[in-house]
Amino acid sequence: MNSRDLLIAMAVHYQGDERAIINALLRKDIISDELAESHLKSVKSNVMTILDPDYPSYLKEVYFPPLVLFYYGDISLIYSLDDNVAVVGGRKPSPEGASNVYYIVQGICRHYNIVSGLARGIDSIAHRASLENGGKTIAVLANGIDFCYPTENSELYEIIKKNNLVISEYYGTVPPDKTNFHQRNRLITAFAKCTIIGEARKISGTLITANYTLNMNRTLMSIPSGNILDSLPNELIKEGCPILTEPNDVLMYLNDEKKSLLCDVK
Repeated sequence: MNSRDLLIAMAVHYQGDERAIINALLRKDIISDELAESHLKSVKSNVMTILDPDYPSYLKEVYFPPLVLFYYGDISLIYSLDDNVAVVGGRKPSPEGASNVYYIVQGICRHYNIVSGLARGIDSIAHRASLENGGKTIAVLANGIDFCYPTENSELYEIIKKNNLVISEYYGTVPPDKTNFHQRNRLITAFAKCTIIGEARKISGTLITANYTLNMNRTLMSIPSGNILDSLPNELIKEGCPILTEPNDVLMYLNDEKKSLLCDVK
């Protein structure tokens, strides 16, 4: 069995747990050819591995780069980091927070592919805003590639799966858990040249994504929130994160053309 097939079989066997895969390989605890063949036959999706020539070089710089990616749709959407912008936020945004994200995404989605996590709230709004306004979107799952979570997004999952890109480190119907969400968040950041933070609480999974963005030396931007008591975007803005109030802000920041509205008083 070649190395690529073995790696895929190991990813199935260990349900995408990269540490477990690496430790097994280091121990030379290799699964049998019969079991490996069985695992390979069970894979329904397309597969990319770190051994493939078209594996994006930028992914190799990520903390624990994904060894195996299961996907449906147009894998070319991840080839160029500069073409992708991530948009993330809380699962229960206010009407204003939801509207603000939709407004920003609809104005940039013809310029950038929108990356998000198919979660309730801001993620779903970002995906829909892109699809409804002629853009492309990438859904990064925290569970098996053949399982939609939350189930209420099943229709959205099928649309993205068919015409855009659904991608995951997890095989088949592996259920989501807390660790998977953290791993998923690092991939959302990894696929994008910048991350936009929509409405979210200060202590949330969105904060983890923001930290991954900064640790990867990627650009972080925030859409201000009306909730002044518990707002992650507002807190990030206080710390110096660029503020977004219109789609053109994103285009200007990413092209190093953003200028101050202030002028010298004479």
